[in-house]
Amino acid sequence: MPDPEPSHDDLAVATFPSVISPVGNPLSVAMDDDILLETVSPVPHVPSPREEWRYFDDDESDDPPRFRLDSDLHTPLITHTRGPARLNCLNYLNVASYVLNVFVSYGIGVWGLDGLLPTRWEVTQEVRTLVTPALWAYWIWLPILGFEAIFAFAQLFPHYRARPIIQQGTGYFFFYTCVIQTAWTLCFAFTLYVLSFVTVVAALGSMASLLVSQHFSQVRGRRSLVEYWLFKFPFYLHTGWLILCSVVQFSMMFRHFAPDNVGVQLAADIVSLGVMLPVATFFLTGKPNGPDFVIPMVIIWSYVSPIE
Repeated sequence: MPDPEPSHDDLAVATFPSVISPVGNPLSVAMDDDILLETVSPVPHVPSPREEWRYFDDDESDDPPRFRLDSDLHTPLITHTRGPARLNCLNYLNVASYVLNVFVSYGIGVWGLDGLLPTRWEVTQEVRTLVTPALWAYWIWLPILGFEAIFAFAQLFPHYRARPIIQQGTGYFFFYTCVIQTAWTLCFAFTLYVLSFVTVVAALGSMASLLVSQHFSQVRGRRSLVEYWLFKFPFYLHTGWLILCSVVQFSMMFRHFAPDNVGVQLAADIVSLGVMLPVATFFLTGKPNGPDFVIPMVIIWSYVSPIE
């Protein structure tokens, strides 16, 4: 005796169980129990009346059970594999910028190209100000270059190279800062005090733009402490030192052009000392995401290290 033809309601129930998570057929959709067959748009796969749903689950999670048709059980699951992001021009440029920064800071600033140019300290000794730090204060360049080395190599790893804090946040600002800082070091070595002051302020503006860009590139939510130490702390440290360099260049410019006017020199030194205090206060109390102690600590470092 032939099997009776399934009724309309039986076919609807057999075709659309109440809890369905389609796996094999990408065009399948989940349906509720009360949806009639004629209200569903046709899909490429039409099950036969005898085809039944079978329980299927590829893991042992607590999610609701999933079902696939018998014919779909022979269809292999499509798995999408996504490899790590490739290194791009910006990643390589960050490494090149770091190498340039090391060469400028040590090769020209400390070594003086083996006597071809005066070192940074030799020029500083010629024009002393009340805000010029002592020689030992310049050792702060060791942690600056050390943490920037960590940044340069960490941003090459697959886990970090494509993150927004690198691609959109840091961007090309680190490269701009290193190029401008090279121009500042050369101007300072040739005692071009006006150009030296202009370039160091430009380097400070570029580094400050980097910090602002990183702030707005962060995804809302919990902040990553690892990202802070790898990709933000080095630049906060660098920014703090550029603030000190800017005020020192300001005082040296007035000392150079008014060598006999003690009143002008003293006024320039007082302004230089006063400018750093509100900057430190802003990073302690004015930031919307909480205080940051790096730049204020660098400013305190300069306050307690007067020239010898």
